[in-house]
Amino acid sequence: MIYLIIPIVIFCILSGLAIASFKLASAHLNEDENSEPAQRGCLWELSILLLFPVPVIFAFYQFGFLAAVTVALALWLIRRCVEFFKGRTWSGEVLRLLLLPLGASLTLSTGNFLYFQLLPSAWCVLNVLEQLYGLLQKGTHLFHGDNGETLFSEDETRLARWGIISASLAGLLISEYARHKLSLSSWVWYYGYLRLEFLPIMMASITPAMIKLMRRSES
Repeated sequence: MIYLIIPIVIFCILSGLAIASFKLASAHLNEDENSEPAQRGCLWELSILLLFPVPVIFAFYQFGFLAAVTVALALWLIRRCVEFFKGRTWSGEVLRLLLLPLGASLTLSTGNFLYFQLLPSAWCVLNVLEQLYGLLQKGTHLFHGDNGETLFSEDETRLARWGIISASLAGLLISEYARHKLSLSSWVWYYGYLRLEFLPIMMASITPAMIKLMRRSES
């Protein structure tokens, strides 16, 4: 449990660098421009990535797996409340967001750890299905810029979707390996910081589409 100090220290370092960077950038902004919302958003994302898993892992070591699941569910509710008051809508993410409360509720009601441990695998499967649906609906796009314009062309969107499908399948294999091979204490760490593990895979998956986009922009 002493290793929980590591993500806290990393958060302090990164948040300090972020604040310093925003202060430096604000010196070059116009008077009508405000960098505080971006700074708050950056710190919020860093806290989700590094700090939110800490109480889940702490609860596991102190009180057991069911307590960790309860804390994870409480943190999920806190995040949804904060995002609701910030005016964020989840129309396109309802199924993805319902995975955690569904798995947590089944585990808490039955005492079976399997339902909660299947969450990373279920997320990967859902991601694959969403991308396959997007490939069938050829008019839909992955990323949207300001005012609703699309970032990728149709060919680039298709390439990015296939990349995300490949990354999700790789993530599914990793998740199932972790579920079967890791001890429960090791798996809790894997679950808490799986975003750090999946992020490089997901970034690499859309690299070919980004390269194609850059070449198109240059031409």
